[in-house]
Amino acid sequence: MCCLPGARGIPRRRPPARDGRAQSRTDTVWAASGEQGYKNDMHECTSKRIAYDVLACPYHKTFAQLGTPELCQLFCRNDEVCYGDLDGIRFVRTGTLAKGASHCDFLIERV
Repeated sequence: MCCLPGARGIPRRRPPARDGRAQSRTDTVWAASGEQGYKNDMHECTSKRIAYDVLACPYHKTFAQLGTPELCQLFCRNDEVCYGDLDGIRFVRTGTLAKGASHCDFLIERV
């Protein structure tokens, strides 16, 4: 099973496509029931690499409803602080919902 919270039922490895590349099958996961949680699109989840997109985020939704969407960026920054300074780990993210992207992309891999 995948190591992400709420990601029950997602296999760690996907069989390769016929041409040998990883398949880009979409798995939708809710970390909490209903509209309250995260909605993730898992691309890869192995012992060496995790790649997924967050399509819906409770922090983004809550701060937008409160009229203070810019505060969500504090939670996004926390990801960079938590994952960005870990020895042997590379964390890459090119966009966030809080900064206007269509999703928050996560790439976490061992180096």
